[in-house]
Amino acid sequence: LVYYNFSSTERVTKKNITANPVAYEWYTRAEYRITPESKVDLDSAIFFLTKAIDADSTFALAHAELSRAYSIKNYFFYDPNGGYNEKAFVEAEKSLYLNPDLAEGIFAKAYLNWNFQNKFPHEKTIREYKKAIALKPGMDEAYHQLGLVYLHIGLMKESIAVVKKALEINPNNKFAAVDLSS
Repeated sequence: LVYYNFSSTERVTKKNITANPVAYEWYTRAEYRITPESKVDLDSAIFFLTKAIDADSTFALAHAELSRAYSIKNYFFYDPNGGYNEKAFVEAEKSLYLNPDLAEGIFAKAYLNWNFQNKFPHEKTIREYKKAIALKPGMDEAYHQLGLVYLHIGLMKESIAVVKKALEINPNNKFAAVDLSS
């Protein structure tokens, strides 16, 4: 049984997705709304992912995406009382407990760890993004975020190469396009 992940063109195997149609419907609603551009959409995505997990607590991909949504909420719409870093950490850990080889879970953990509070752990974050890419080569956002880490540590050629790769995979990745033109 194969489903499609609407956030990329790659097929998702049953191991990564839920067999519960209610959980899957909530998940697809969330995937449409995860964006740092709109707080309302992001809050909706968090609500929908929570409903997906309520319908199927073993839905590792939903836990990973909820972790990413909490991280985005923390980074772009900072709420010091929201506890979003802790929530993101718990959800990333749940996703990896349920499926240790879930690329989205590994990506969520890397995305979460790459911040001021954690002192920007370059080497660890690079390893995690590369592992996510090895598991799911079509994950454009992993290439994009890896490029931002490379840029941060002064590896300009490497940064440009991986951000270009992100845009090859997904020409509509507008954040990667903006970062490449900067």
